[in-house]
Amino acid sequence: MYGLVLWLMFEVISNVYVTNQRAGLYPPEGDSVSIPIYSMAFFLMLSTLPLTLLYVLPQSGVAERLFRRSASWRRVGGTLMAGLYGFGVLFALGGGTELLTPDHRMIGVAHLPLLALLLWTAWLDWCWRFSLRPPD
Repeated sequence: MYGLVLWLMFEVISNVYVTNQRAGLYPPEGDSVSIPIYSMAFFLMLSTLPLTLLYVLPQSGVAERLFRRSASWRRVGGTLMAGLYGFGVLFALGGGTELLTPDHRMIGVAHLPLLALLLWTAWLDWCWRFSLRPPD
């Protein structure tokens, strides 16, 4: 599911870039510093690894066995998942600020499904983590 959302976001970012470039909104000598849309595409590609881990970790039997091993493993796993979700939510909120830029509004709109998906899966993973039997 994350892959589909990220792919759609990339398509929107590239479409906005091409449309704005054709409309002459970016300077002809513009580079990756003067055109912030490049950084958005870079962070999108960078975020695929943490979001892939978020997708794989809760569904793997390895994570469940580690969480049941001891209380310290539960803390380490919970901290890792909270950090990954924190990164994802901050990324989605950061992209959502593009709603304030008139020429980049669609990029901000494209980040909202990612934010909704992250919050939904965070809730499901939170319930899953606490449904596990604590270690004896």
